[in-house]
Amino acid sequence: MPSPAVDQPQPPGASQHAWPSDRDLATLREDVAAFAELHGVPADPRDVRVAVAPYRVCPLGAHVDHQGGRVAGMALDCGVLLGFLPAPARKTGADKAHRTETEPEPEIGASEVLLRSDAFAGEVARFDVTRPDDELLGSSGVPGVFVEAAATETNDTEVSLSRRSVKEKEETAGKSSGWEKFARGAAWVLADDARLRGSAPPARGVVGVARSFPPGARMDGGGLSSSAAITVACVMAIQRVNEKNERTEVASVAKRFANDATDANDAADAARWRVARMARRAENERVGVRCGVLDQASIALAERDALTLIDCAGETHARIRFGADRKEERSAVFAAEPTIGKTPRDRGPSGPPGGPPFKIMLAFSGLREALTSTGYNARVEECREAARLLLRASEDGASDAVLGDVSPDTHAREKTRLPAHLARRAAHFFGEAKRVADGEFFWRRGDLRGFGALVTESGVSSVENYECGCAPMNALRAIVCATRGVFGARFSGAGFRGCVVGLVDAAEAEAAAKSVRETYSAAFPELAGDARVELAGTGDGARIIERDDIRDT
Repeated sequence: MPSPAVDQPQPPGASQHAWPSDRDLATLREDVAAFAELHGVPADPRDVRVAVAPYRVCPLGAHVDHQGGRVAGMALDCGVLLGFLPAPARKTGADKAHRTETEPEPEIGASEVLLRSDAFAGEVARFDVTRPDDELLGSSGVPGVFVEAAATETNDTEVSLSRRSVKEKEETAGKSSGWEKFARGAAWVLADDARLRGSAPPARGVVGVARSFPPGARMDGGGLSSSAAITVACVMAIQRVNEKNERTEVASVAKRFANDATDANDAADAARWRVARMARRAENERVGVRCGVLDQASIALAERDALTLIDCAGETHARIRFGADRKEERSAVFAAEPTIGKTPRDRGPSGPPGGPPFKIMLAFSGLREALTSTGYNARVEECREAARLLLRASEDGASDAVLGDVSPDTHAREKTRLPAHLARRAAHFFGEAKRVADGEFFWRRGDLRGFGALVTESGVSSVENYECGCAPMNALRAIVCATRGVFGARFSGAGFRGCVVGLVDAAEAEAAAKSVRETYSAAFPELAGDARVELAGTGDGARIIERDDIRDT
């Protein structure tokens, strides 16, 4: 049965048409079991749990979450699946006495985390969950031996063993590379959260495999918060195997509200917010990215076909269904308008009746770079400096101020005192605040033209006021915006690398994607090999699919 703390129920048969499919889950279960057995851990695929962590887009509210702003997020119907098993418990003397001669001892201990990823360049993370800052330990428990999986685009479970010298490991001790730092950060934050709550820290490790969807596509550096997705997945997995009972603490609380759906939903959302906060702390305090809570909250709290409005200062949220204020069918939102002489783009969405009238276009530039080397943290500090100067001018200053602490009236009155570059940062923040408010109105009305225009305005402000982007990204954004069927587009992620996200008429989505792909490849042939265009729908938020929730195929 789904846990109210992490799962969101779906209609019967929904898994046949949504991500993850039953086939996705079955394949992953087999791979996790095979990976575990390679390390001496007997495993039944039916015992594998799966943490689902979708990628996210932020159509409005770019670069304001770290300033306590209000943002609009959506989860996608693709992302990271982390299939996992608890690390094997240490055998007691009695257990060892009954072990057969052919039964191998597990190569990993009860507190070890061993995760293979074909979502992030095929790397393997290995560490002790009780000591996440320690250097890697190999299968022998001796520093200098580690396991590394071959990066493939298949479901191959073969791994190769290789050795690094102890000297090399000593030089890199404590410096996690690649995605491993997010797994270690998840273990660290869970332990620290337990300390703050006065409970026992995690003592049980996990064995698992992380997989990215769509298959074969490396999404790290793509601007869809893959780092937040893998962090959320690791937090949920380690948290789950360390629960004393079969369900989470919050789930047991929710059971007391079985006759009160509102209280039960509140308990479930409280658990999701807790996961989001811990995942954010992992990125802030262990990885060094000064992000707000947009990414993690969008991943944890989203619902399919809904816009999640997140107050990043108050850490509250609301889910708004598309066309919530309209009684008409979604596909007939613009039916009352004259259509003679108008193009489909002018007339609005024309998607299938009863289904979402839009698709989300993900146009990848072919450029990748980590947030910590793109100027992201510098932009955060510039926003904080603008806030300090605005509040100091109004005699209401604070050394730790953010732009969310500044009222619109104070900004309007004092903005001329700011240096030019800080004035642009503040203009972006307050402009985004208005666009998010206006966007909620258009979304409720089912007005994709009005909503899309705001998305494009957000993209322009990101370039002109937040000063992010580069020549290929700027060109890609312009290409997407000019493509038939696209209602609006802007950068996704930090905006310095990654992708452009566009809102596109469902009926014209395939043709639009083809046009963008061809036009961009012709303009930047040197990037064409790693550039691609995907179409996605909205998805549900992060959840754990329990053993008895996975159907046999």
